[in-house]
Amino acid sequence: MGASATAGIPETWRVTTMTDQSNAASDAFEKAKSFFAENSEKLGDSASDALAQAKDFFEQNKDKIEEALKSEKVEDVSDNVLDNLAGFAKKVLGEDQAARIEEIRNNIDKSIGND
Repeated sequence: MGASATAGIPETWRVTTMTDQSNAASDAFEKAKSFFAENSEKLGDSASDALAQAKDFFEQNKDKIEEALKSEKVEDVSDNVLDNLAGFAKKVLGEDQAARIEEIRNNIDKSIGND
């Protein structure tokens, strides 16, 4: 993150090291996992299976993922994927969950890419 990208953001909110980013990604993943678990009846078993597979993949490739998390291409792709997933979740769960969905989306986005 450059100085202009962090202007106005309190220092305590900034992720400053790869370890912090990895921990933030893990925390965001756990929040997403909890959210999906709470809403599994609406989302179905396939979402739970996909989430379990994503967790396994993340754990097996953690070092490589940490290296790749900072690229501009990853930022662009992750924004697109997260926007689409958030849109899908809002359609399935309804607008009453929109704020929670956006919170989870934004927490995950903070951990991926360079924005």
